[in-house]
Amino acid sequence: MRVLVVSPHPIFPLSHGGRVRTFGLASGLARAGAAVDLIGPWSPGQPLHTQVRNGVRCRARAFATAPLLALSDDVLPSSLPYSWEARLPLAAPLLRGTETYDVVQVEMAGGGSWFERAVGSPARVYDAHNVESDFARERAAGSSLRQSVSRRVAELERRVVQSSDLVVTCTESDADRLAELYGPENRTAALPNGFDDALLQLDRLALRAPARERLGARPDERLLLFVGGAADHNLVAVRMLERMLVPRLRPGTRLVVAGKASRALRSREPAVTALGYVPDMGELLAAADVALNPVTYGSGSNVKVAEYLVAGLSVVSSPVGARGFERWSDRIRLAEPAELAAAVEDVPEPSGPPPGIEELAWSSVGRRLHDRYRALLEERSQTPAS
Repeated sequence: MRVLVVSPHPIFPLSHGGRVRTFGLASGLARAGAAVDLIGPWSPGQPLHTQVRNGVRCRARAFATAPLLALSDDVLPSSLPYSWEARLPLAAPLLRGTETYDVVQVEMAGGGSWFERAVGSPARVYDAHNVESDFARERAAGSSLRQSVSRRVAELERRVVQSSDLVVTCTESDADRLAELYGPENRTAALPNGFDDALLQLDRLALRAPARERLGARPDERLLLFVGGAADHNLVAVRMLERMLVPRLRPGTRLVVAGKASRALRSREPAVTALGYVPDMGELLAAADVALNPVTYGSGSNVKVAEYLVAGLSVVSSPVGARGFERWSDRIRLAEPAELAAAVEDVPEPSGPPPGIEELAWSSVGRRLHDRYRALLEERSQTPAS
């Protein structure tokens, strides 16, 4: 089985949940036996040659829209320039090559334009990281320009859903919502966000002391961890933590923010540490005592929660932040913003990974996707051409 994955984001570094999901599914497919090519826009620091990681052939290509794709979704949702790119000359060689693949998988709603220009008859799969039209509408309140943009995002989402042979979502609720918006006739597969398989071997006890020493944490200091990229819902969550949680922290407690969301911090308090992007999460997860996910809006699910759970951490999350992980609800303390400080004090100490969490390893999730693709290709081979 040959699979082409086209992403609107640079493949590396894996600095936010969207990139992690795209690469995680691709690597899981490769482990299951598929030959996977993953293509994304080139960005400074990436090699121009093809590199193979976790069995995936990763190719950075010149995208004319790369500067627009690099903008925050608050400024311009990336699905728009992603859809424009498919119409530009730089995309033509890639589109001509789609006839050699069994499956073409696009990420984000702008992928419908790539389907429309693909050559040959590969199975067409939309990997929906969330319900983008809902996201866009939530950000459009009070702005006529953003409302116009949100309508365009909804139209792109409609096109890609209705032109797909299969729509892959993070949660069943997202699948239901897309069916509600665009019709129930499209087949769907809900495949959760997951974590790197290496985290299954995380030796928290061995890593904990040296990891905490590198953070300058005292042996009795309690570390609260939030991990997030630069998406707006993460930035809003960090500002809320700084405003509503930090002033209420007991002495001997520190908030550690990792990822590009740390740029939202304004505090100079010693009880707050901003780390920026952390390429290897293992040590940080081992150092932490409590993991946080107080995001207040969104769909899909958050990769960070899967990573928190496999590390055995107790999680304090908003109801929105826990979506998709209902099976492990006994490890997640739900709290609204005003309840965070109390919830952090009451949450139990880490107790090890919960039973069944290995199902969220990307190898396991990718194997399920591979099985779904194989069934889809078998169905197509038995359907007479019209």
